[in-house]
Amino acid sequence: MPSYLISSREAARTFGVYDAATEDDAREAYARDAGYRDCADEAAVLETTVERLHADLVVEPVDVADAIATIAAAMVEIDRASSDADAVRDDADATSADGWDFRGTIDAGEDAGLDRRLARAIAAQYTPQIRAAYARAWRAAVEADLADA
Repeated sequence: MPSYLISSREAARTFGVYDAATEDDAREAYARDAGYRDCADEAAVLETTVERLHADLVVEPVDVADAIATIAAAMVEIDRASSDADAVRDDADATSADGWDFRGTIDAGEDAGLDRRLARAIAAQYTPQIRAAYARAWRAAVEADLADA
């Protein structure tokens, strides 16, 4: 199923990533996530129109799996370049993803070329998936090092 990053033009806020078949379905998912029954309910509560609400929302298709892999790979590169990596470099099961905080995860994604809004939404919503991707990327990097040795 496609995923969409939703943000606001006026408020300059990113609301998150929503899995939905269409952009309209993503907008509806966002409205429900915000506590409304649907976009019409949101518009009624805010005393505006659905059209005005939709005009404020930026809805962009995103590849969540690619974003997760990009963040994890960047985190592994940063960790392997640090002096702390020497102690576990030869252990294919080692992982230090637990040491990454929210801001560091966002920064790693941004350093790897992701839009900051997307990196932030992915870091906020997909932490377990990032940790799993990190562990796979770490293992692959260490196994490659061992094969070259």
